[in-house]
Amino acid sequence: MVPLPRRLAALLIALIATVSFTGTALGSPRDVINDFLDTGTIDACHSTADYAAARREPVQSQYGDFQGALDAALATPALVGTAATPCPVVPTPGDGSGVGGIALIVIPIGLCLVALVMVVGGRRRRAAAGDGPDTANDGSDPPA
Repeated sequence: MVPLPRRLAALLIALIATVSFTGTALGSPRDVINDFLDTGTIDACHSTADYAAARREPVQSQYGDFQGALDAALATPALVGTAATPCPVVPTPGDGSGVGGIALIVIPIGLCLVALVMVVGGRRRRAAAGDGPDTANDGSDPPA
């Protein structure tokens, strides 16, 4: 295994943490499909982009006509989120609002803290070894 410089490792950890934040806030076509597979109808609000992407997915269901359920949902304004009227955020069981949702927030924050500690610890170690800027002279003593 090739050792990574501390700053690069810290940057990668922060990047992973940032990317994992975005996944928690976005919906997906799979959410539309899962909504249909639960009861055979689409009951929750989804974005128009998610409906369009879900329409391209093949869905096998015991409830039957997925395309018809999409058409019915799109005909109901309360179930269609747009830029002007986004879907309301309503937590439901299993949507990531419980312990799993908390973990998706705590883990990226923890990764950012680890990256910060790595960078600060590396700077302190270099300063103590004399490789970094001179921190021993704080300006109170005149140079010799």
